[in-house]
This record gives sequence, C-alpha cells and structure tokens, in this order.
Amino acid sequence: MIVGIDTEHAQDEPLAEQMLADVCKAYPGHAWFVLIRGGIVQVKNMDWSDKWGMAMHYSQIKGDAAERKKTLIRQAGEFLERGNAIRGAKVEGKPMHVEGIPDKHLTRIGL
Repeated sequence: MIVGIDTEHAQDEPLAEQMLADVCKAYPGHAWFVLIRGGIVQVKNMDWSDKWGMAMHYSQIKGDAAERKKTLIRQAGEFLERGNAIRGAKVEGKPMHVEGIPDKHLTRIGL
C-alpha cells in the first residue's frame, strides 16, 4: 500500500502531511497520496489510479484547518462512493469503474 505526499515547495510539506493524516484517519487502509503542485492539491487513492484523484485549489484550502479537514473528509468520502466503496476503512477488492475516471486509467492489478 502506498501512502505518501509530494510537494512542489518544502513549505507545503506540513500541510500535505496533515491532510494525509486526516484522510488516513477517516478512511484507513486506502492508499492515499497527497500532491501539492501548481496551485492544486490532488488527493489520490493509489489503489485505484496514479493519474486521477480529487482536486482542490490551494487558495481555497490553505486557511482554516478545521474547515479544510471537513472539506477534505467530505470530498474523500464522495470519491470513495464514486468507486462504489463504503465511507470508512478499506475492504478488499478494487472497483471495476469509478465515476469520473476513464476505465483505462484504473489500476487493475490484483483484481
């Protein structure tokens, strides 16, 4: 399982680490990855796709930590639901289709 961060600027690492910790606590067992680059924050479930994920504008999430966490958890839950996964800890299996991700970009190893 891959869990990690990548940032364009070193000063964004604490933000990425906190976001990763928040999403991993809310939805454990998923291969979450947080990428901050070019004014965009991407949160990916690497078990599903290394190319696609949720995207948020950096300017919209850099402020209030409580509001950022609430938004992140809600969006991550919606992302899981797009793959017909439950909100919560990971259960075995991978989605055959995730709404919004082309099927050719889904990771199918281990199906």
